[in-house]
Amino acid sequence: MATSRSACIVRSVASLVVVLLALGCGERADAGASDAAGNDAHGADATAGPIAAVAGDRAGFASVDITPKELESYTDINGNGKFDGCLDDQTGGGKGGCDEPFFDANGNGTFDTAFIAGYGNQRAATGVHDPITASALVLANGDRYVVFVGLDVIGLGGDHVQKAQKELEAKGYDPARIIVSSSHTHEGPDVRGMWGSQSPPKIYSGANKAYNAKVRAAIVEVVEKAAATLEPAKLRVGKVRMRDRSPWFNGESWGGSNPETRTHGLIRDIRDPVVVADQVLSIAADRDDGSRIATWVGFAGHPELVGDKNTLLSADYVWGLRTYLEKKVGGGVVFMPECLGGMQSGLGAPTPLVDEAGAWQYEADGKTPKWATKESFEHAWSYGVHLGDAAIAALASGASFSADDLRVDRASFLAPPDNFELKLMYTLGLFDLDPELTVRSTDCPGWTPNDETHPGCLPQWVYRVRMGPIEMISAPGELFPELFWGLPTEDDRWAGESADPSKRGKARGSVFFPQHDADCDPVSWSETCRLKQKEGDCDCMSMHDVPYRIDASETVAVADKLTGTYKFLIGNGGEHLGYILPETDFHRASTQLGGNNGDHYEETVSLSFQMATLWRQTVETLLAAP
Repeated sequence: MATSRSACIVRSVASLVVVLLALGCGERADAGASDAAGNDAHGADATAGPIAAVAGDRAGFASVDITPKELESYTDINGNGKFDGCLDDQTGGGKGGCDEPFFDANGNGTFDTAFIAGYGNQRAATGVHDPITASALVLANGDRYVVFVGLDVIGLGGDHVQKAQKELEAKGYDPARIIVSSSHTHEGPDVRGMWGSQSPPKIYSGANKAYNAKVRAAIVEVVEKAAATLEPAKLRVGKVRMRDRSPWFNGESWGGSNPETRTHGLIRDIRDPVVVADQVLSIAADRDDGSRIATWVGFAGHPELVGDKNTLLSADYVWGLRTYLEKKVGGGVVFMPECLGGMQSGLGAPTPLVDEAGAWQYEADGKTPKWATKESFEHAWSYGVHLGDAAIAALASGASFSADDLRVDRASFLAPPDNFELKLMYTLGLFDLDPELTVRSTDCPGWTPNDETHPGCLPQWVYRVRMGPIEMISAPGELFPELFWGLPTEDDRWAGESADPSKRGKARGSVFFPQHDADCDPVSWSETCRLKQKEGDCDCMSMHDVPYRIDASETVAVADKLTGTYKFLIGNGGEHLGYILPETDFHRASTQLGGNNGDHYEETVSLSFQMATLWRQTVETLLAAP
């Protein structure tokens, strides 16, 4: 399928109900982590540990290959690009739906592969297009330091991240200074477990626990390697919006020339309202001779441009960005995603084609760009190059800074899993989640002693990084951009469309709410429509909050409360808990079991309707710190 929503969808969810009823509900052990909800702030006076307190700015970079090594082949009998066999039936004899054989290269009787995270289930990798990596950048000054770790995976579980941090803590590192983020590539290995099989009788997780343990170990390894390479550095930061880079990056709705009207900054937001986060933030660490140590790049947008037919492991456009920058400016590259929700994706945005050297390709008129083939590696390459050029331009017009005032703080909260379908998948053992690290106590919202199906709350950390003119906040999932950046009130069209349903809808020329159903004009969103699929003739799944808000009581966005000149939201920071959307716009009846989700798909793969509120409250705690 061709949309980001299908990229995250878990098909055949209805079959889980049948299996659950057959198996019953398993018992889970209490975690007993009564202190998991406490706040933990680490400031500039924290012990430096193995990173020596040396005056002046320093930087260190390292990268570790985490590409899955065992990719056994199988026979795709029906040619659908999926493994329709069973993990323990090499012959694929047809019993119990095991319809396709595999080649057991290591003779262990199990199909050893990596299931690709994204689009439909059972997309077994048949090879590797580009390496899956763990990369780390350490910035230090005196006894202050921060470590940024970027992973080319869909979203490593917070339990693995926290275990890696504890291993590093035992080695003398401050875990509050180690920020791990997953790029969310939909062409990389499934580390969550959602993309295996949910088709009875063959039900298995897409996550390989042994592989996930290797990724966890790679976090420790890459941090230590990066810290060992620390050297004097000159630091620079810059920012630019993709919408300002070229008229070909914007559609007609935004005064541009891109053939897709909704494209804005090379992002096509397919959920109403159309709110885009297209900032490229870049940090460069250079040596005295001008050579590059490393470049840190942050951008919103799902790395899913290769599409759903691909069976080769890839970092998607992050591969293009990394490869291009390494050749163009030297050094290593660490990528971190920004606001991924809402829906931020370049999948449906026509992208100007570039060649291997990064040069734009034009039609015979020399003015009109050729377009990269959608859902292909040339699409991912071209997109990555455009981001790379934007990062270079941002740094050229940016500012030098020092990390002598660097401070990292963090605070915690408990995330309650009130999504019935995700709890169902957990009960079936599809998620690679350590139950010992969950909290099953009255501190966990919604937990009761007699509810044996409740997996418990997931302890989460939110980070705040400040250094020079830079200020960052993290979120443990795919945050909607309006929750961080705010609403597009600078656009005169917003006020009317947000407050008045009669101004919404494509036929009425709406640019922010084109999917609105005119039959919903007289219907109350908050009192009736958000609780059902239809209200009279109104398709509630096309409707959104009126007026659209980021919070029931708060009107000031998080970014507006930050004092830094260069602001950034670290998406998937420490965890990947699905979408984090405004509670005021959360459709409480949207489920994959219900079928028609319309414009409210994101709710079906969100851990909780409370996530945005809990995240916001935790951010306020951090912002209150000196």
